[in-house]
Amino acid sequence: MAEKPRHAAPKGNEPSEKTVVRLGCFLIIVIVTAIVLITVKIAGGDEPKPTEPQATIEMTTEAPETTTTEAPTTTTTAAPTTTTTTSTTAKNTGVTVNSDGSIVFYPSSAYKAKYCVGVNRQMNVVTVYGKDDDGKYTVPKKAFACSCGRSGHETPTGTFSTSDKCPWLHMVDNSEGQYTIRIKGPIWFHSVCYFTKDKSDLEYEEYNELGGPASLGCVRLCCSDAKWLYDNLDYGTIVTIYDSNLPGPLGKPKTIKIDVNDSRRGWDPTDPDPENPWNA
Repeated sequence: MAEKPRHAAPKGNEPSEKTVVRLGCFLIIVIVTAIVLITVKIAGGDEPKPTEPQATIEMTTEAPETTTTEAPTTTTTAAPTTTTTTSTTAKNTGVTVNSDGSIVFYPSSAYKAKYCVGVNRQMNVVTVYGKDDDGKYTVPKKAFACSCGRSGHETPTGTFSTSDKCPWLHMVDNSEGQYTIRIKGPIWFHSVCYFTKDKSDLEYEEYNELGGPASLGCVRLCCSDAKWLYDNLDYGTIVTIYDSNLPGPLGKPKTIKIDVNDSRRGWDPTDPDPENPWNA
């Protein structure tokens, strides 16, 4: 008979081969897993937390508030009819024309001229004012009859400041004037005109118009009055030209009329020149 193979008798609690293999595999898996976890922790630190969804903030841009500044209410007080508004030609100068035809000048403290002058265009009178104790120019010193502009050539009203002076000035109508002082632009104080630059060549018919409107816009005076202004008015003297039916505080002086048949008619009777035949 054939002999049966012999098997080693099992020894009590010893594990089988399969069990050992399984345990070895399990240990290997545990070790590998541990190594992986340790490597990840070292390389990446803490496990990243799940990203929370960001809150969406709606930005509402409101239109900026518009502050509306209202223009201040201006109370306009009507100026009395007797007040002449200061012009830009004579800055910082207040002028009041009173109901009696007189004038109050109150220029700035920088004004150093000796006089201020009022020209009453309606009455054809020039009045010169000196300074009072309050620094205003209210004291009437001189009055002269004059001729302002005739119809169509009216002398402009306003407050101005004198500038140039010329002993003789050639006029737009080719006549000549003596003792001239510029009031404004082409507007001057000057004597009644002459046909030529000759004191004996007076336009005597024009001379007889003194005291009424007769000029082309300038303020004409007799020779002696024009010379007084020429000699006494400082550069920058304030001149106000206005209208009033009253001549002013010194009234209106009488004018001289020349007899057109008189041989002396070519001379102004008031000219102080020693050669003036009226002075003989």
